[in-house]
Amino acid sequence: MERFGKGLIIRRETPFKRGIYVVTVTYGERFRFLEQVIRGAFASGVDKIIAVDNGSAPLSRQALRKLEQDSDAKVAVVAMPENLGSASGYKAGMEFALNCSDCEYVWLLDDDNQPAEGALSEIFSHYEKLVHIVPPDRLVLASLREDWIHHRQIGQGMPVCKAFPRRSSFQWFHLLDLPKRLIRYFHPEKTGNTQGKVTSPVEIPFAPYGGLFFHKNVISRFGYPDERFFVYGDDTVYTYRLTLGGGRLFLIPGSVILDVERMWRLSTEAKHLFSALLISGSDLRVYYATRNQTYFDRHLWARNHVIYTLNKLAFFVMLTVFACRYGEWKRLALVARAVRQGEFGQLGRNRDLKD
Repeated sequence: MERFGKGLIIRRETPFKRGIYVVTVTYGERFRFLEQVIRGAFASGVDKIIAVDNGSAPLSRQALRKLEQDSDAKVAVVAMPENLGSASGYKAGMEFALNCSDCEYVWLLDDDNQPAEGALSEIFSHYEKLVHIVPPDRLVLASLREDWIHHRQIGQGMPVCKAFPRRSSFQWFHLLDLPKRLIRYFHPEKTGNTQGKVTSPVEIPFAPYGGLFFHKNVISRFGYPDERFFVYGDDTVYTYRLTLGGGRLFLIPGSVILDVERMWRLSTEAKHLFSALLISGSDLRVYYATRNQTYFDRHLWARNHVIYTLNKLAFFVMLTVFACRYGEWKRLALVARAVRQGEFGQLGRNRDLKD
């Protein structure tokens, strides 16, 4: 048992091989979330936490610096000049980890991703088995995020081909899935296509940052997140680039990550994808999520561009119907602009938008 900081007690679950580093990115007034993540990570058995201060508010910044000072070098803070987005934040943290001689493995966690009991021991035990099949510079594992619908469905036994969006989908919408969406909307208790709880690793095409576990040589082979995507969806592009390049990504259903803060698309007022885009989140969140997802759909995920276009047209017909219902014409125009820029590859940061 170790102690540092005010009342922060670390109880390690398992004596792991040295060199497991957590990389996390925080911003704004989110230290109250980050502190829970840090406690959970150290309790799981990590050796060090690299916290990227990506434009934290003054009080959160002070608390984070105090934690670093009291941590006996177990917490390192990487300060960014301002909030440069998750892509730049994780890049900075991964660069720091790669340059640490005593860092062997990296576990990415969002600043509101609290590891459940046994999360790290579970993922590390599977890593030790899979590394005999997949070279360490090509192997990435993902903890299960219960708020991430693809993860949750796979953990319940749904096949990967059904849990992840169909090829040539648009914003995760496909006309062939419309009956299923209607059933889910009117009968949310009916999930369907599940075969019971899954405990074995499941290979998947992409995943969020939060929960990714890998040897640091993966960074040397595949590089860093693309900063042009700024925030939202940059993790999808990064992990899919990894699997396209010969890497293998496995979901470990028994390694569970709990989201302390509910995802904005799962807010109580958003009953479906269309209302999430129109009445949930800020303009900044909707813009980047839509633009980056459109880029992914159009340039990486689509196999048939005619089907992709049909799905896009159907999507906008339905989105317009809901825009009429909510009176959200400005938000509809923002979505249309984000889609246009995503399709034309007009990426980068839009400084006109505020969170």
